[in-house]
Amino acid sequence: MNQAQVLKVAGIDSKHPVMGFLTEICIPGNYRFRVIVAGATLELLINTLIKHHCKKHGKRFVSYTYDSKLLILHEMGILSDNRYRLLNLFKNLLRNDAAHEHKFEITKETLSKFPITITTNQEHYVVSHICIKMVMELWNEHSNVLASYFTGHKGFSP
Repeated sequence: MNQAQVLKVAGIDSKHPVMGFLTEICIPGNYRFRVIVAGATLELLINTLIKHHCKKHGKRFVSYTYDSKLLILHEMGILSDNRYRLLNLFKNLLRNDAAHEHKFEITKETLSKFPITITTNQEHYVVSHICIKMVMELWNEHSNVLASYFTGHKGFSP
């Protein structure tokens, strides 16, 4: 099965917002770019969940920090304990350093803190895997809400 067939089965066309993310995250280059693109995408998805689930006060939360938004969604039960932990881990161990450190390096110790489901010792693939996994799992967990904002219709059916 080729890429076009896989996307068709998944109900995703080339204009789907997930395809934009996957295209950007797979561009060859340094780790910093991958982590920043994934971090920005996660923040966009979290902001969308805040607006959706906090309709009465959502506009007030726009100026809140990313940490506060994560906490609000976690306390509301929108984010599971594990998802909340992983999003904070990604932010604290990867995203913040990629955005603010002059020399950005990812160590095997840092990578070992993430649930990695591929077997390779090539850090390039591991970093890409973590970035893609973080975004795709959050999207999949909240696809009905996120799809309605980003594609104009609820959910996807292959």
